[in-house]
Order: sequence, then C-alpha cells, then structure tokens
Amino acid sequence: MGPRRRCGNRACARRAAADRRSVQRSVPHRRRLEHVTAWCLATLAWLLWLLGLVGPRLGGSDPGLQGPIGFVSETVAAMWVQVGLLTTMLAILALVRRLWWPALTLAPIVLFTLLPEVCARSRLDEPLRGDGRPLRVATVSLEMENVDDPLMEACLRELDADVLVLLEVTKPWATRLEQWFLGDYPHRWLAAATENPDAREELQIAVLSRLPAAGDCEVVNLGKLNSQIRVPLRWRDHVFALYGIHPRKPWPYAVYARAWRDRKQLLDWFARERLPIVVAGDFNATPRSAFVHRLHLLGLANASEAVCGCAPVTWPMHPGLLSPFRVAIDHVMHSEEFAAIAFRKGLATNSVHSSIYAELTWRKQ
Repeated sequence: MGPRRRCGNRACARRAAADRRSVQRSVPHRRRLEHVTAWCLATLAWLLWLLGLVGPRLGGSDPGLQGPIGFVSETVAAMWVQVGLLTTMLAILALVRRLWWPALTLAPIVLFTLLPEVCARSRLDEPLRGDGRPLRVATVSLEMENVDDPLMEACLRELDADVLVLLEVTKPWATRLEQWFLGDYPHRWLAAATENPDAREELQIAVLSRLPAAGDCEVVNLGKLNSQIRVPLRWRDHVFALYGIHPRKPWPYAVYARAWRDRKQLLDWFARERLPIVVAGDFNATPRSAFVHRLHLLGLANASEAVCGCAPVTWPMHPGLLSPFRVAIDHVMHSEEFAAIAFRKGLATNSVHSSIYAELTWRKQ
C-alpha cells in the first residue's frame, strides 16, 4: 500500500503542476483577448462618434448624407447622449479590468459628449423684453391611436397659445376640437392630402390661430400623402409665415431614403420664403441631426436651446416606455427677426409626444 500511495501522490502532484501551467498559459491568453476586445471597441466608439459629429455637416445643401453612412450618422447624432453614456460604461469597465490605455482613449469622447450637456445653460445673457405681449406658439401631437384622451383638453387650454399647431388630426379629433374651442381660435386651417382625399388621415396638420391671416395658406404634400402647411399671419404690425411640419421619421433604415426626400423638399420650401419664419411641429429630427443643422444654416434658431440651453426630450413620453432612449424631436424654430424669451413643455397627456410652448418677441431693429 505504501508504494502505491506514493505513486498516487506523485500522479496528483503532476496533475496539479500541469493544471498550474495550463492556468498560467491561459491567463496571458485571456489578457491579450481583453486588450484586443477593448481596443476594437474603443476604435468602433471613435468611428461612430466622429461620424455622428461630422456626418450631419456633410452633404452640402442636402439634408445630410444618403445611404447606410447617412443613416448611421443620423442615428448616432440622434442618440448622442446615449452614445456618451455607453462610452462611459465601456471606459469604467476598462478601468476595472486595468486596461488603462483603452480607457484613456475613450475619455475624450466622454468629456466632449456629456460635459456640454451637463453644462448647458441659457444663451440669453440678458433678459429680452419684448414690446408688449409676446407671440405664443405651441405644437401638440394628438396621435391617431390616441382615440380617447381625457387629458388633452386640459393640456390645450393650459397652453393658451395664440397659435396652435396640431399634428395627426383625424375627423374624430377635429370634432372634439370644434366642441372644445367653440368661439375661440376663429382662424383655422387644415393640411389635407388633396391629391388623395381617401388616404389615411393620421398625418394631417391643423393650425388654430387667434391671429388673422395675412394671405392664403399653402399646402405641400410630401410623397402625395404627408401634407405640410404654411400660413401667413399678422401679429401686431408684423407679417410672418407660420409653418406646421411633420416629415416622416428616418428610422429604421428601410424608410431613411423617404425621410431624406421629405427633408430635402422642406428645405427647398423654406429657402424660397421671403417673410420672417416660425416653424413648429414634429420634426422627427434631433437638434444634432443634419436636417436641424441645415435649418440653422438657413438662419433659424431653436427656441428651446435659446431659453433652456438644450432641447428637452419630447418622445417617447409614456412612463417607462424606452425612457433611457427619449429624444427631442418636437421643436419651435424661428428666423432672426424673432427672439425666444420663454419655453416649456405642456401638461402630460396620453400622447407619446410632449406638447411644447414657446414665447417669441420681435427683435428691435
């Protein structure tokens, strides 16, 4: 029994030594794999970040790039804050694994993405005081699927805007609006798809105004069905063009080309305008998108950014519904003749969009 025991002990010792050597060999291999993975993710993060930063500015006068590159650029620009948060998580994970250089490489993305959002403040260095009562503009997405919303009437009344731009108006919604605002908002226009009146109505836009018209309204159909509206309005001694817009969304990739054409058509429409402009609605575009960037180049400013420092998220607003991925796609923008002095979101409703409200004043010449 003694010799066998010694032989068994020697075999166990050999197996233990072999296991130690195997572990020693696997540790460097796993470490190399972690390094390679970390550098690949850091490289991918930099490529996406640069594409989201530069991509919306490419394409000349067009609303960004076309094809897959344009789609990726639009997506990264839309999820700018989320990309920054994801990069932060990767950097922290790299630090935990003591991958110092990959973590350091990700640090500039984190700083240049999140720091401006955290430090965002009002661009109004001095309070602007308008001459008399400001122009109050609000936009609300009623939604076709939002059939019975007991909160909507209170929201619209609380906004108490001079001009209401209402999106996704259907016949049932039109009937309710007529009942709610009987005797109020005497001037009303509806952007309907005149080329195909039997088409679905969820994309119709209504403009309810206490301001009188200064001319005939104009309706432009994007893709024959999606109607946008322009109404010249008179406010005090000034005449301006109010645009209600709702271009189609650029996600997923299958509809990106169609959304790109919608944006191109809208930009050409705005470029022909000779009056001061106010544009309100669901832009289906975030502040960093190529579309909004082109609007800035046309001389339009975002009321929310001027007042709040950055545009507050407006979609999707149902409690718990993709809350980490909420983005700002509803806007009120204006030409340089106006200045924004107030901006806020309206009361909560059953719509997945927040209503937004802006007060504008005429800049003194």
